[in-house]
Amino acid sequence: MIHLPGYDLSGAISETSTSCLYRGQRLHDGRSVLVKIPKSDASAAHERDHYRREWQLLSTLEIEGIAMAIEVELDRDVPILVFDDPGGQFLSIQAAPL
Repeated sequence: MIHLPGYDLSGAISETSTSCLYRGQRLHDGRSVLVKIPKSDASAAHERDHYRREWQLLSTLEIEGIAMAIEVELDRDVPILVFDDPGGQFLSIQAAPL
């Protein structure tokens, strides 16, 4: 289990070749969140820029049922993208292969 200061993460719920998505709670306000963390520390500057651009784009969207990006931060020089957790299950988990 990953430890991230300020968050209580309950476990990975999705994983790609480049990142992991965790469900958890932000400790200072109890807000349910999704936290996206890169798998590799390898090009940290590139990952920081990528996460910052992703946050800038996603934080402007307000679509019901879609996780809204609420902040991007650094933990030991690793970018962390935090989303509001709308609850429910991910389609990738629910859907059966065609």
